[in-house]
Amino acid sequence: MILAVASYLLINPVQTVNTLVKGSKTPVPFAGLPVTYMGAIGVFSAIMVGILSVEMYRFFIRRHWTIKLPENVPPMVSSSFSALIPASCVIIIWWLFRFVLNLDLPKLISDIFQPLVVVGDTPWAVLVATFLNRILWSVGIHGGNIVSGVAGTFWTQMFTANQTAFQAGKALPYTFTSVLMDNYIWTGVFPLAVVLLTCKSQRLKKMGWLALPAAIFNIGEPLIFGLPIMLNPLMMIPFILSSFIVAIVAVIMVPLHWLPIPVLTIPWITPAPIKAFLSTNGSWAAVAFVVVGWLFSMAVFYPFVKAMDNAELKGELLDDDTDKVATTK
Repeated sequence: MILAVASYLLINPVQTVNTLVKGSKTPVPFAGLPVTYMGAIGVFSAIMVGILSVEMYRFFIRRHWTIKLPENVPPMVSSSFSALIPASCVIIIWWLFRFVLNLDLPKLISDIFQPLVVVGDTPWAVLVATFLNRILWSVGIHGGNIVSGVAGTFWTQMFTANQTAFQAGKALPYTFTSVLMDNYIWTGVFPLAVVLLTCKSQRLKKMGWLALPAAIFNIGEPLIFGLPIMLNPLMMIPFILSSFIVAIVAVIMVPLHWLPIPVLTIPWITPAPIKAFLSTNGSWAAVAFVVVGWLFSMAVFYPFVKAMDNAELKGELLDDDTDKVATTK
């Protein structure tokens, strides 16, 4: 773990810049660690460096390319020396990668998400962001933090400009902002919680009742990690598909003026229909879209939940039979 952290800091080296100190007119040099890739933007590169550092270390250890001390040396001391060569090699490899080859890994990986910035205020930005958000959540990464960490710069400018224009009574300059996604697409996993209530499996039904209160307030972690949706190929499909289709419908209806452009930022834990109503300054069309989107999501989740329910039910019946046999014996 320490080696992985050290390796990641090594590929994000300290930088020296000239800056003005308060009370001075002459720029002075200042050295510091850049924090650009220390947040959500750098999570992918951090994961990659962590995995590769451990694998390289394991490569040297398995081949016994270590310092070997006599057997009478205490294990605590010998283990410290045995790590010197593998750890040094890992550090040297990352040093060569960053300073000799001059490859900026965090930037290379973050550039993958640059299409979000390029497309800007277009339907494609919404669709790409929706897909990335859901696929990342499906593999256990906070999709919202990752996508907004990259696209947050231009999204913030867009909805700020919209709010300024709205207050001045002018036409909104942007359409496909993060506020639109928050109100028309990220409407929570409430539909999944409702569908779970129809299950015959006790685990799934209880999970539905347990997650329902949180799901009303757009808190999906009980189902994402408890059902789970994460790393579950069966549930990943409707989880991604339902949001993506709702996003397609939204980016069609808003430009046609069948739906208003959400402008006001409402706390994310506000129930989705109420949030859409307030964000659009009282549009019932927005409320209807959210409710219909929920009904559609229920229909998408239903066959997958039933398949899981049947599998769970068979397992519970087998467990009951096993318990009966054990009790009889």
